[in-house]
Amino acid sequence: MLFAYAKESGLIEMNPVEANFVPKKKMTLEEASSEDTAKL
Repeated sequence: MLFAYAKESGLIEMNPVEANFVPKKKMTLEEASSEDTAKL
């Protein structure tokens, strides 16, 4: 929200939060049905 305001005000040209990418680990069916996942 702070970066959005700074972009609207003209203080910055690009919002660094929007350009961010967080990779996600893909789970297999075996991992999803394991006991460790059931605890979550």
